[in-house]
Amino acid sequence: MKDAINISPFGYAELLRKLPELCSLGRCDAFGEVITTLYHKWSLYKRSVGTIPAILALEKIDCEGPISDNELSLIADHCPKMRNIRLVYNPVVSRRSSSESELPDLAVLSTISNLDQLGIMSADFYSHSLFTVIKTTGGRLTHLELTNVDELNLAGLMMIGDHCMMLTCLNISSCHYTPEPSDRNKLEQACTPQALSKEKRPFSKLRRATFILTASTHIPILKYPIFFALNLEELKLKQIYQPMEDIFISSLVSWNPLQSLVQFHVTNGPHLSLMAANTLIQVTVSKFNYLAIKWSIFVQACPRLR
Repeated sequence: MKDAINISPFGYAELLRKLPELCSLGRCDAFGEVITTLYHKWSLYKRSVGTIPAILALEKIDCEGPISDNELSLIADHCPKMRNIRLVYNPVVSRRSSSESELPDLAVLSTISNLDQLGIMSADFYSHSLFTVIKTTGGRLTHLELTNVDELNLAGLMMIGDHCMMLTCLNISSCHYTPEPSDRNKLEQACTPQALSKEKRPFSKLRRATFILTASTHIPILKYPIFFALNLEELKLKQIYQPMEDIFISSLVSWNPLQSLVQFHVTNGPHLSLMAANTLIQVTVSKFNYLAIKWSIFVQACPRLR
């Protein structure tokens, strides 16, 4: 369903009760309330309707409303076919759930055996056990989206790279990066030609990447994945902490020759000139790929490139 803003949690619950084979509800920002309405043992709805299907066939949840760890436990218990979850995590939400899960916070997601696409908004990487999900479930993930996630640091990025070897799509937007004095040395030691030549290097399968960086200290969020993603086909820089200059594009190409790049999206480049576009085109021509790919460079707010 699309733009179904007038359906109440009880309405969604009734829909799932009568159509348990539904694979997706589309965008449903009240899904936390919906799953509680269906399966909480003190639910008035559950007691009034009598029969609730024990298992739902849902494979996808797109929820920008709050979902708690208790509600994640209900999802894990009653939606075993779940493959794609996108949610706002809110551990303070309490709808009197009686979940007995021993796993803390987001670690409950590691019990969903089919999960291969994950989007987390407004959580802490370590305090909310997101790192546990990366370590235990990362090997299955093909898509990962982190938005407004706190406590992200270079060790966390390396953890994602090491454990999410199947990742083809990565989105890191407006996350709170924790810089450390040793970051520069660690990056230099990690990003070497020897590391790049390894068959099982991090981010080796990455094809699409999106970044929103809010401070200059966040550059490792961009540099580390990009360095290893030699087969990157689409790169989106939706917002950078300051308007990009030509030198930024030169630095980008020095990290990764971008020889497989097909689409490059920029949304904050009023100072970019034709020199930046020429840098990208020269790299492509030098790799003899200009006949094999179709360039689609989408530039917004870049008047000097028009």
